[in-house]
Amino acid sequence: MIIRCPECSTGFNLPDERVNEKGVKLRCSRCSHVFRVRAGEGDDVEIFYQDEDNAEEGAEVTSSEDVGEKKLKLPARGGLSLGGSSSANPFPSAGLSLKPKKASAPGGDDAFEGAFDEPSEAEEMEEAEAPATPAAKFGPPPGVKVAGAPPTAAAAPAAEAPVDDAGPILGNGSSAFGDPSEFVDDSFGADGPYFDPNTGKVESPVAPAGPGAAGPPAGARRPGAPAARGAAPAAAAAPAPVAAAPANFDDIDDLEPHRIGGSGGSKVVTLLLIVCLVAMGFLGTVAALNGGFLDFKQFGQMIEVAFGDGEYTPREAWAKPTQTTIIQAPEDPLVVESVYGQLVDVGRSDKVLVVRGFVRSYAEESFHNVKLRATVSSAEGRPLREVNGVAGVDVSAAEVAGQKSVEDARGLVEGGGQSLSPKSVVPFTLVVDEVPQTVLDGGSFGLKVSVMDQAGGGAPVAAGE
Repeated sequence: MIIRCPECSTGFNLPDERVNEKGVKLRCSRCSHVFRVRAGEGDDVEIFYQDEDNAEEGAEVTSSEDVGEKKLKLPARGGLSLGGSSSANPFPSAGLSLKPKKASAPGGDDAFEGAFDEPSEAEEMEEAEAPATPAAKFGPPPGVKVAGAPPTAAAAPAAEAPVDDAGPILGNGSSAFGDPSEFVDDSFGADGPYFDPNTGKVESPVAPAGPGAAGPPAGARRPGAPAARGAAPAAAAAPAPVAAAPANFDDIDDLEPHRIGGSGGSKVVTLLLIVCLVAMGFLGTVAALNGGFLDFKQFGQMIEVAFGDGEYTPREAWAKPTQTTIIQAPEDPLVVESVYGQLVDVGRSDKVLVVRGFVRSYAEESFHNVKLRATVSSAEGRPLREVNGVAGVDVSAAEVAGQKSVEDARGLVEGGGQSLSPKSVVPFTLVVDEVPQTVLDGGSFGLKVSVMDQAGGGAPVAAGE
């Protein structure tokens, strides 16, 4: 069966017949750890210790420290086992501290003969000169029970103070490559700076003050381990204590919510800004689909037009009025319009002023025998000449120019005129003889035609210029 050292977990191939209920003493050839093995219940193997084993191992540590020389002792047979972690040992005899056969003893086929005999005092003293190199704490192998009181640190002598001028030497420590603690960072397992999302700061853990910060007590060493050579530095920071998990999760206080995006006020402002942008985009779309303007009194109809099949009709107040020209009826029913004058030669050397225009009726009744008066005035408005006539006579300037005398020209416009129907227009023609000299010279003058009388008589109704 495979027996593993409880200190360094080196495996040894031990014959089954060597294991009995009384127990057999074994010494690991790798770490020189002394332990005993006996048969347990069934196929189990029980590892136990005795007081003499503890005293023997403590004496080995003391002698090794007194000598001050670290040597790596190899087993007498088979060499150093490099496959201690495997389940099979390729060198069955390499893991056992076997006593050499006596010369007088007859040779036998059993390779383990004499391996389990008690060593003599001389051999124990020789083995004690070799330094003990206990390895890391692997513990007993699975399926192996440890019974009895294991050797404690009290059995080992007090450790001496470390030598300051002692330099690192290969093999200086509890293993072949030095003390395992030299390869471990002192700050391993300690809490480092961490980021707190609630405060947004990087905080460093506070080292706990008290006896716990100085490291574990001396009595906390593994069973059977020799005393430490030197105490750990007092300034080494110990890992921060881990708080135990509460039994009831209801006792845990609610964490403060993370403040992502700023404080509450900035979040409200950001939310309002987003809402305003969305509302402006929606209203702009509705306005664009309704002719470019918004009518909140008819907003429902505008929504139907924008996203449905409706047709928008603006309010009456917004409807564009029809461009209708309304002419107010004057107070006078008859009005003279489009009056103009023209000099016309008559006969050999005479000249007359032919005045023409129209008379418009705004009344709902007819007029007849409408008399007109033409007045020629100076630029200052002083009357120079006046003539009378009737409405309804239409004589052209060419016809007047064809007359031989002024009397003949005047005869063309004299006589009965034309009646005016309701809301109608009739022309008129008047001939002014004895033309003022200002008009003949081409100076400035004024010309005015007014209605003197209509059927029934009365005051002048209107005048035109």
